[in-house]
Amino acid sequence: MGNKQSVTTGVISDKSFSVVIEYCTSWGYYPKALQLAKVLQEAFPNCKVDCVVCPTAGGFEVKVTPPSGKETLVFSKLNGQGMPNNEKIMVILDKIKEII
Repeated sequence: MGNKQSVTTGVISDKSFSVVIEYCTSWGYYPKALQLAKVLQEAFPNCKVDCVVCPTAGGFEVKVTPPSGKETLVFSKLNGQGMPNNEKIMVILDKIKEII
């Protein structure tokens, strides 16, 4: 899982949390991962977002780790959710709000 790209504005709160966006390079999902990372950074400035190569072909997975440390999968193309469009991004944001 090399090729780790971090999109981070910095921690501005002791309630920081992290998000990992796993994307498939062979399907060209890197631009979509960066786009989602930017949306997440705008919505949650205290969030650290890492975009990493997905170990499974065709994957686009979004995982959140809150301050409590328990990682939660909030979006999975591999589980049939497709690619994140505007509506699905809103659902991702809502799920993150519930977790943090």
